[in-house]
Amino acid sequence: MIIEERGRVSQSQLPDIAFSFLKDQDPSARVLVRGARVVNGKSLLFQEVSAKIDGIDVVFYGHYYSDDSGTIQITGWTVPNLLKEHRITIDGFVAGFQMKD
Repeated sequence: MIIEERGRVSQSQLPDIAFSFLKDQDPSARVLVRGARVVNGKSLLFQEVSAKIDGIDVVFYGHYYSDDSGTIQITGWTVPNLLKEHRITIDGFVAGFQMKD
């Protein structure tokens, strides 16, 4: 899933904002990992969040970026036992991330 907004949001707040939406769905949701990575010269934040959605255990793997040209969230999700396999696909997709100047 890709969510883009034309406005700038504090990039450091984006993971918390995304997490709060998941907490609305599952109050027991928890952050598993948070970090940063550079993709094509841009610093993106990322996080993995475990939550139960409609009774199904899911792990969300999201990447977040914002600058004066806008804000983007790139998120993939899967069941926990398939995360290792799908993380490779999600990371490959994110590796193609580029912002126009």
